[in-house]
Amino acid sequence: MKYFSLLICAVSFLTGCNNVTYTTNIDDEVLSEHVSSHINKRGLEQFYSVQDALDRGASPLGGIKGESCDVSDDTRTSSISYNRLKSQAIESLKNDVLYLGGNAFTLEQCQSVSRYNCDLAVICSGQAYNY
Repeated sequence: MKYFSLLICAVSFLTGCNNVTYTTNIDDEVLSEHVSSHINKRGLEQFYSVQDALDRGASPLGGIKGESCDVSDDTRTSSISYNRLKSQAIESLKNDVLYLGGNAFTLEQCQSVSRYNCDLAVICSGQAYNY
């Protein structure tokens, strides 16, 4: 009888959640822009050098950079690693490529730098191309 009661409670609970809907404050325009940007960044071609880009027929569009900063907070110690900040800086660099209307890039260098209010900051630089 005890198991039967538990079974009835579980079934009642699960069927009670059947018609639940979720809403957010993100409208379709913001969501489509975010998804579009994510897809475009995934589709960018990365060349290994400027010479590689030119040999493959890419047209240079200009210099690009991306920056990421782990903001200081007196109540905690920094938990973000250099590699994670580097990844975030590269994502920012890819945004610069899209802003210039490019679809390819070279990553020239990433380095940690000293910034006010940052426990650690990473800047990456490169070139944007139309390919």
